Amino acid sequence: MYGAFGTADRVAMLAGSSVVACLGAPLLGVAAGRWLRFPGAAPVLVVAVAGWVTVAHQMTLNNPADRVSDVVRFFTPFAFFQTVGPRSAYMESWPGSPGWYVVWLLALCGLTVVAALAKLQADGNAGLAALAARVAAQRATGRPRRGR
Repeated sequence: MYGAFGTADRVAMLAGSSVVACLGAPLLGVAAGRWLRFPGAAPVLVVAVAGWVTVAHQMTLNNPADRVSDVVRFFTPFAFFQTVGPRSAYMESWPGSPGWYVVWLLALCGLTVVAALAKLQADGNAGLAALAARVAAQRATGRPRRGR
């Protein structure tokens, strides 16, 4: 049913489309809330991301053998790796590595954190941004903070 995708690829597809997406959406919301200062910024962002994903996937559906459409599809924050074939009797696998796509999504999550912290620094809260980055690094590495 999954074509050339093994167990690790299926886990990566599931993690990328659910867990990492659920992590990235609030991070994007926080970064957008810090940078975009106009009424209706959140709906505009949602429509822009949905349009970006839709156009990229439509390019791949129209030209499944085109490498350019594959590259555009992988730069989106949500990508499919399979689709139902034209006769609806089989699944069609699209090229790409789900594992590396999850790494790309985690890099996008990191960029949104950097963007949110950069806005703190741009607003003159450099100490708060440095503290937040230090706490995040300590939590990510699992090292407890040592007393002075």
